[in-house]
Amino acid sequence: MEKIINKTWWGRVDEYEVVDTFPLGYIVWNIGRENFPYEGYIPLVKPDPNHEFWVLPYGRKALKCKDEGEALFILNYASKGGYPRRRKSDGITEEVFNQLIKEYYGK
Repeated sequence: MEKIINKTWWGRVDEYEVVDTFPLGYIVWNIGRENFPYEGYIPLVKPDPNHEFWVLPYGRKALKCKDEGEALFILNYASKGGYPRRRKSDGITEEVFNQLIKEYYGK
């Protein structure tokens, strides 16, 4: 199992399991490319069911995209909240991700 280990300048270490498909129950984590500087990957997390705007501190994933352009397109929508949401913390789910990929490739 491939992993990405992200060490921050303040000493925090986050571990991401690399995946090729969008896992059920996860959302794109809008932390910005400066906090997740891995070209061609997007960070995924599970929302905390008990706290809006929080994410669970375990089980982080890094979704491998086809290229950096695709990854940046998804991250751009995550940063702007490009799709309607039921709650603010719903984020980009697998369904929305698939819609964005179709849009990115003009399908």
